[in-house]
Amino acid sequence: GGGIDTPSGGVGFAEAGPSPVFASIDTNKSMAIDPKMLKSALAKFSKAEKNLATLHAVGAVLATANDPPVFFSRLMDHIFDVVTADRGAIFLRVKDDFVPQVTRNADSAGGEITVSQTILKRAVHDGVSLLTSDAAADERFKAGESVIMQHIRSVICVPLAAKEKILGAIYLDSTGVADAFQQNDLELVTAIALQAGLAIDRAKLIEDLENLFFESIRTIVAALEAKDRYTCGHSERVTTYAVEIARAMDWTEKDLNTLNLSALLHDVGKIGIPERVLLKPGKLTAEEYEIMKQHPVIGAEIIKHLKNAASIIGGIRYHHERWDGMGYPDGLKAEQIPLMARIIQMADSYDAMTSHRPYRKGLTHEEVVSEVERCKGSQFDPKIAEVFLRLVRGGRIRPLLMKQPHYMEHFRVE
Repeated sequence: GGGIDTPSGGVGFAEAGPSPVFASIDTNKSMAIDPKMLKSALAKFSKAEKNLATLHAVGAVLATANDPPVFFSRLMDHIFDVVTADRGAIFLRVKDDFVPQVTRNADSAGGEITVSQTILKRAVHDGVSLLTSDAAADERFKAGESVIMQHIRSVICVPLAAKEKILGAIYLDSTGVADAFQQNDLELVTAIALQAGLAIDRAKLIEDLENLFFESIRTIVAALEAKDRYTCGHSERVTTYAVEIARAMDWTEKDLNTLNLSALLHDVGKIGIPERVLLKPGKLTAEEYEIMKQHPVIGAEIIKHLKNAASIIGGIRYHHERWDGMGYPDGLKAEQIPLMARIIQMADSYDAMTSHRPYRKGLTHEEVVSEVERCKGSQFDPKIAEVFLRLVRGGRIRPLLMKQPHYMEHFRVE
């Protein structure tokens, strides 16, 4: 278990048999390396490295598939980074038509382009990736009208597919140069299309589930509101107004979807309010008003049991709070009130002001503007009130007459 001692105290190596024989290289003699071959090999390595980096980057883009404009634009950016094309487009298939999601010219980000429908339909119909070095001379496509008119030469067209479904296609062409694309370009775009197709399919499934969920929520809310013909459609109108305000404040689509759900459910707590109070045709007494004031708390209690409900509860519980702290149920003030709740409160108040009641008519446009101006900074967040007034004055928000959904006949109360 011991080492070999050396005078210096370092690590020694025992001799074991004859000394090894080493081959020698005469550095004075030049090695026969073809500069052109070396340059070609380095170029191929660089191309392969860039392709791998692109596929990795596309993986990150897939996470944005539920935001189509961003998704398709970024996808096309990466394709143009590695494929030298004059023009490109990504299409989705809608029945028998192809709807462009993004178009690209080499010298601009967008603009209309005319593609070869012959090539596009062939790729989608057969479900195969196509590469033609010279469409004008290719027997399959040379008679195509757009090939002739647009002077299309090199083309890559790759189907976007998922689970044996053709969802669309990625199209690239060159209008001046034959042999602009190589086989490795086709393979790379095909790999990108495969990833993109799966991401689009997942996003479509999520969208369908979200639509089903929202329709279910709308049905439930409509059933709750059907008892009172004066408030029927109230939650749908409030949601429309609230989303319009938030969109003018540059909210993201994700946040708009959250607001949409919170606004739809903002009055769900009224399910716990006695009908003698909820459906009373005249003004409420002080005691009845205290009972009515419990509906935001009841609504929050109902919703908190849903998975991932935290993002929408604030809009439900606090939509009757006031900027000056005189609201309910918790007397929050100014920015203590969640922004979502402040927007819903503005939308809710507008619908209340413009709706007709048995004991009063709805306010006119001028009366609404005057009332919001008067209550700005007391009842309403002044910044949100300014956005709202701008939208009202510009005609982007106006009283809605909601068409009743077909299922409302099942909830009709005589």
